[in-house]
Amino acid sequence: MKTLFLFSLILCATLAVADDIAPNQGTLYSGIWVSGTDANYYEVGLTLQELKDHATTRHGQGLRVVDIETYVRDGARRWAAVWRSGTDANYFSVGLSANDFKNLATQRHGQGLRIIDIETYMDGNQRVWAGVWRSGNDANYYTTDLSLDELKTLAETRHKQGLRIIDLETYEAGGQRMWAAVWRSGNDANYFSVGLNATDFHNLLQQRHQQSLRIISMTSYVEGGTRKWAGVWRGGTYANWVTTGVDFEYFLGLAHQRHAEHLSLIGLDIYPTSCDDGCLNQAVMPKQYTLSDGTVQTNSGYDYGITGHNVVYHWPVDMVGDQRYLHIPAVTGISEFLSLPFKDTAVKRRGIWRYSNKGWHHAGDYSRDDAGSFDVVASAPGRVVFIGWDSWSGNTIVVSHDVGGVPDAYRTIYMHLRNGAVNDCKQAWAVTVPSLSGDTLTQYKAFLNATGCTKNNPNPAAPQWGTSSQTIDMSLLNHQVAAGKKLASSGSTGPGGCGCIPTGTGPNTHLHIFWAHKDPANNQFYFFDPYGIYAMPDCYPANVTDKITTSCARYPLGWKGGQPQYP
Repeated sequence: MKTLFLFSLILCATLAVADDIAPNQGTLYSGIWVSGTDANYYEVGLTLQELKDHATTRHGQGLRVVDIETYVRDGARRWAAVWRSGTDANYFSVGLSANDFKNLATQRHGQGLRIIDIETYMDGNQRVWAGVWRSGNDANYYTTDLSLDELKTLAETRHKQGLRIIDLETYEAGGQRMWAAVWRSGNDANYFSVGLNATDFHNLLQQRHQQSLRIISMTSYVEGGTRKWAGVWRGGTYANWVTTGVDFEYFLGLAHQRHAEHLSLIGLDIYPTSCDDGCLNQAVMPKQYTLSDGTVQTNSGYDYGITGHNVVYHWPVDMVGDQRYLHIPAVTGISEFLSLPFKDTAVKRRGIWRYSNKGWHHAGDYSRDDAGSFDVVASAPGRVVFIGWDSWSGNTIVVSHDVGGVPDAYRTIYMHLRNGAVNDCKQAWAVTVPSLSGDTLTQYKAFLNATGCTKNNPNPAAPQWGTSSQTIDMSLLNHQVAAGKKLASSGSTGPGGCGCIPTGTGPNTHLHIFWAHKDPANNQFYFFDPYGIYAMPDCYPANVTDKITTSCARYPLGWKGGQPQYP
């Protein structure tokens, strides 16, 4: 514990002053983690008074602020902060003029306090400063309003004097990019780099990690219309991770995962993205949400077990008490191996991760405007591991896919298929009806009878039930199929596909497809979105084969070649 506490003294450093965020503009988060088993918390979106209140409460709980961040959201200034365990003196001050900040830093230095984090932002037309202090008796300096050349020269001079940069801040003043930095005593290796694009920055992170250098501070900024990155490294062999540009629910899930791996957050960065705010933070279905018709939905989660199939497929969430965390392995490391599960160019994409009525779907729906049936084909090479009638989703086929040398790494699950009108009608009465109760049972039986699917003398109507020739080749079971191989015809079988709940007679002919990825850590299958968007339908490209160039595609794609194409 003592060693980790010392790390917090040395390593806590801010990331950056964030860009202002316009109304409805999406927000992304970045963070730095280091080894640690101490208490570690962060808060975002706070008013200044809330920040002060939180800091006071947590100070009494043995927690110390190690990073503050500020940004404007919807016209109001907001604050974020990171806390770690500690028993030393700890202060932060905000909104100071350059001169007042200098005087306060001098005063606090004389009181045995050292600045560890510096921030700057505009308050009206005035540039003001904020900082975080913790106990210390080593040399400690900060310098502002430096050009990049001046920063490089000063860093070389101070390095020779046994001082190491621990924090870097950048801003524009008078049309010029300026830099500020904080130094503390040290004799280890110390480097900083600026002006890197995201790819070069992450490549440099890997290179320097191999050289026993650990990043302790980073900042992102926009220059020439491009987001660039800067970072500070110091010598070290401890665990050290950086994640950049993720939405809040991903960041929350990642922080939860890394805390369990004995990693502590030391810095936080917040900045805007061109993706609309309404298209972010929707991979995790909340406990309660409201549909477009005003109906409030409450749920305990979404795991799907297919009737007669021995595998449960999971939503990509870890539940800890009432808290829901994104299961990171479920939405990362996705391979590009899929093609579209149909060849009919009249088929259109409907709801994917969510329905247009604001409900959660965790799957994909495809249909024709004329409600006509179409051939459903294998979306990738694989082995058919299940064919059967699911009590909720009707005829279902599951195909297992070996990808990247990993057996059964993915599964595609095709639902609401047709397997002969009379046969499907009989399955509805024999398997589905006994599984239902209450209004759902009443509504489904009404649908069956209204569409000719009577229990004793079935004559199912073709628009809803198809024809006797639309059958599934049962010999496909346990055999390999190529991508594009016909599996079945799209239909509306099962109460989940009929369009009859609460009331209706359809036809609701469509394909419902789940895409599932196996987490090798626990061998469980989790639903994922091959479009990488995880949001409402209007967040997706307009047409079924459009390239996915939107910034809302913040997760890996599953489409072969990175674009949905016909097999």
